[in-house]
Amino acid sequence: MKTLFTLCALGLLVVTTNSAHAEAPAAKGTKAKDDPAAMQAMMAAMEKAGAPSEHHKVLARRVGKWDVVVKTWMAPGQPPMESKGTAEIKSILGDRFIQMTFTGSFMDKPFNGIGLTGYDNVKKKVVGTWVDNMSTSIMRSEGTFNAATKTTTSESVTMDPSTGKECKGRTVEKWESDNKIVEEFFRKEGGKEMKAMEISYTRAGK
Repeated sequence: MKTLFTLCALGLLVVTTNSAHAEAPAAKGTKAKDDPAAMQAMMAAMEKAGAPSEHHKVLARRVGKWDVVVKTWMAPGQPPMESKGTAEIKSILGDRFIQMTFTGSFMDKPFNGIGLTGYDNVKKKVVGTWVDNMSTSIMRSEGTFNAATKTTTSESVTMDPSTGKECKGRTVEKWESDNKIVEEFFRKEGGKEMKAMEISYTRAGK
C-alpha cells in the first residue's frame, strides 16, 4: 500500500510540475526542474488544494446512520413506487470525502449502492460519484451549496442503458432539519423536466 501511494504521489508530482513549468518558465540560464522557487510554489499550491476546508465540515454533518424512504416515478401522472432502506455515511481520507453505503430494495430486488461525495477546492464545487449493483456505469455529479437555504443543487451524468447515450439529470438536496435530508431527482422527459425520484433520509433513532 505504501508503495502504491508513493507511485501515485510521484505521478501527480510529475504532472503538476510539468504543467507549472509550461505556464511559468524558469529564470534565464536555469533549468525549470532545478528551480527551487518553482518547486516550492507548486508544492504550496498542492497542499492548499488538498487541505480540508469549511465546506468539508458541512459535508461531515451527514456522517452517521440513516433510515431511508425512496419514491420513484416511472412516468408522468403515475403514482410513485415506494421502498425503504438504510444508509451509513462515514468520513474517509482525513475528512476530505464522505462515503455512503446504501442497502435497500428496488422493484422487489436487493439494491445496494456506494456514493462518494467531496468538495473540490480547485473547482469550488461539491463533487460526487455513485455506483450500484444494478448498473455498470458510474454516475458523476457537480454542484453548489447554498448556505442560506441549506440546499445543494447538482448536475449529474450517467449512461442510459435504453439508448446507449449519456443521460443528464438535476438533483436538489435540502436539509429540512439537523436530522432529515430530502433529495429530489429530475430528468428530461419529452423535452420537459419531470421529477423522477425523491429520497428522504432520517437520522436513525430520531
